[in-house]
Amino acid sequence: MYNSAAALPAPFTLQRKAWDDTDLVPFEGEPLLDPPTYTIYLTVSINQDATGSTRSMFNGQTYVAQKVPTMFTALTAPADVIMNPAIYGRATNPYVLPYNAIIEVNINNHDSRAHPFHLHGHTFQIINRGAGDTLFPGLDSPPAVPMARDTVVVYAESAATLRFRATNPGVWLFHCHTEWHVESGLTATFVEAPDVLQAGNPYIPNSHKAVCDAQGIPRKGNAAGNYKTGQWLNLTGANTMPPDPSTNFGAMVSPPTD
Repeated sequence: MYNSAAALPAPFTLQRKAWDDTDLVPFEGEPLLDPPTYTIYLTVSINQDATGSTRSMFNGQTYVAQKVPTMFTALTAPADVIMNPAIYGRATNPYVLPYNAIIEVNINNHDSRAHPFHLHGHTFQIINRGAGDTLFPGLDSPPAVPMARDTVVVYAESAATLRFRATNPGVWLFHCHTEWHVESGLTATFVEAPDVLQAGNPYIPNSHKAVCDAQGIPRKGNAAGNYKTGQWLNLTGANTMPPDPSTNFGAMVSPPTD
């Protein structure tokens, strides 16, 4: 209130009704991107893992953190394997995105609940989305200027299609923003242009390295910590199961030595 003597506006009554946010048009007005050059298909499910624990999964795989953080694998990998998703560990749900590619992500939600999916490092165009029960209609065709988001709700037993250009080299997570679903493994890893990332020699703070070293987290090698010549595709020792909370999240591993 800037002037307490001025007349107040008439009371506003909020109408409770669903709002279809696909009607929104971004201020930047970015037109629909060209057809994709790299396509990702993700199915969402909640299932039990081999131990009988309920886990959240993309394509039947629950996310499991690896011995070597994905960023350090990308920064230390040799050129002949850096674009190979295998070195980042199957359990991270890795997708290696070429630089400047137009990426399309197709999500099919097989769960009976809606999930808000969030992408780090980008906003994406929503070019298709299934109906949310009786609340919202689906999109019949991509808008000329699609809505831009970094999070999209994919409704129960429905789907969505997202599109963005890979111009931000880094390691970006794509995950459900319901926090316990993140904890239970509903995460994929987009390793974006790792060759460009490594060539840029990004600065890693010494404090960050010190935290890794203090916890025995290796900073070199593939997901399993193998890095010597001829060993980068050897994933022996990679984490394949979530840590057991009863053992203080598993035993610490020692950094590899030269």
